[in-house]
Amino acid sequence: MVERHGEIEEEHGRLVDLYDFAPVAYVTLDATGTITRANLTATTLLGVERPNLVGHPFVRQVERADADRWERLLRDATREQGKGSCVLSLRRSDGASFHGQVSWESRQASAGTPSLRIAITDISDLIEAGERLKMRESLLDAILDGTADGILIVGDSGKVLLANTRFQEIWRLPDDVIASQEDGKLLGYVMDQLADPDAFLQEVRRLYLCEEQSVDHVFLADGRVLERFTRPFTFDGPRGRLWSFRDITEQRKAESALRESEKRFRTLADSAPVGIFQTDANGQSVYQNPVANEVVGMNMEKARGLGWQASIAPEDRQALARGWQEAVKTGRTFETEASLKMADGTRKRVQARATPMRGASGEFRGFIGVMIDVTEQRALQAKLSLASRLTAMGTLVAGVSHEINNPLAGSLASQGLALELARGSRDDILAGRPIDREELLRELDEVVEALTDAEECGQRLSRIVRDMATFANPDPKRTRVRLADAVRGAIRWMPAWASQAATIQVEDRGAPDVVAAPGQLEQVVHNLVTNAARAKRKDEENVVTVRIGPGSPGTACVEVADRGCGIAAAEMERIFEPFYTSHPTGEGRGSGLGLAICRSIVTAHDGTLTVESEVGKGTTFRLELPAAPSG
Repeated sequence: MVERHGEIEEEHGRLVDLYDFAPVAYVTLDATGTITRANLTATTLLGVERPNLVGHPFVRQVERADADRWERLLRDATREQGKGSCVLSLRRSDGASFHGQVSWESRQASAGTPSLRIAITDISDLIEAGERLKMRESLLDAILDGTADGILIVGDSGKVLLANTRFQEIWRLPDDVIASQEDGKLLGYVMDQLADPDAFLQEVRRLYLCEEQSVDHVFLADGRVLERFTRPFTFDGPRGRLWSFRDITEQRKAESALRESEKRFRTLADSAPVGIFQTDANGQSVYQNPVANEVVGMNMEKARGLGWQASIAPEDRQALARGWQEAVKTGRTFETEASLKMADGTRKRVQARATPMRGASGEFRGFIGVMIDVTEQRALQAKLSLASRLTAMGTLVAGVSHEINNPLAGSLASQGLALELARGSRDDILAGRPIDREELLRELDEVVEALTDAEECGQRLSRIVRDMATFANPDPKRTRVRLADAVRGAIRWMPAWASQAATIQVEDRGAPDVVAAPGQLEQVVHNLVTNAARAKRKDEENVVTVRIGPGSPGTACVEVADRGCGIAAAEMERIFEPFYTSHPTGEGRGSGLGLAICRSIVTAHDGTLTVESEVGKGTTFRLELPAAPSG
């Protein structure tokens, strides 16, 4: 009996070991859900020592989100005997949670009370793997449905394994063909749309017998072109082939149109009467037409890159290179005029303009520009300028005979009268003749008056000579000038009578800078404002407004407007003639060269000077000068 008892205990120990060290966590619950037993695997899985686990409700190990569901399962399981299973979010003692597969079996205990035996398996890795698989499947579906390519995967058995929506759209297949996944039916629809079905079928057969990838084009009967890509694949055992189709019909049309456009451009560019060039985004030359080759004196091979800069005359090289680098850096329009030194030692004057090219998204891609040889044009302009000056000098000479003779004759007459009176008085004193004091004072007054007239004639002669020097003087050195500064400088030295005759106001609307001789520009504004002030109507206030702002495209503008008496139509035709003045008398009378000088200066600066006037309402002079290059 004792021996039998020992065997029973030994067997019991083996069973306990099997229970405790089983690979699955086992827990026994009473009807209230309290843990009555737990094996060592359960304590390890839950991270709780057996004394702290047994006697405590199992719900403490269930995450709050699943606690109510567990309580309902517990009530149902203890009310009716049976088996069940569910997945719960369980919590370890360190706070970490895991997904547990909980399987239970409800039994009636010997005392008649129900108990619940549960087995717990950590399936967190399985759930995470499943979620990753679902995510990858969703991602794959999104990629397949969102791609521009039609994808078809066919197994070696000929069965369609996968066909995305884009494939159906490209081949214009009915839904039932895709749903059936019958390769023969699908292939029949495909074959009906091909321009050369036999060649395609032969290629299909050939590809199934090889392991190579293939890229080709498929031509459809409706004129469309598909780019086809195929490659073999193996997926979990089944072998097959992946086919990718992309509709490139519009791309082909665009490429053809682009080639035709490039051909037209090249034909036009090669036959253009001006030099045409193109650069990349770094400013390196990539194209020159024949005229451009001739202008720079080198062909495209020599001019490639920045080789064309070698022909620039030394005096222009630094400034042009600096301007070009700035244009490349900023992507702005580049304009210049420079001298080129040819291989034979001759020089050319070349004018160029480069316009930035931009891609569809606005990125800078380089320049396309034109260049022209203006050597003959500049020589002709110099001759015309000389002829214009000679004509003007002829006009001056004719004017001098009139303008200078009058004050000169007046001065000589006044000086003669003063000399005669002075000599008479001197002779009377030397001869000892009686001197009448009142008569002597009268003669001295006449001498003073005659000398005063002579002085005024001399000052007029001085003004005429000064204006003639300005009119004939070559252009002085020019620099970058702000029009607002030139206007302020001109108004600063206005004569007192002008400020008394009119209210002068300035409206600055922000004009671009100009390249000019600052002193000459101030002289122009000064003359225009003094003329406007002189135009005052009797007993009425005259307001002279100087407006500064942008002019016509590419220019800066100054307007001088008055509310004076205006200019008659007959005078409008002559106001720019030398020695012509509509104010022959009065304070501030000029030499008649003021407006002629203004126009001469403005013309020399490549600008324009125009006038609009209405008798009784006022006059507006408009000065426009080319805006200075940006940068």
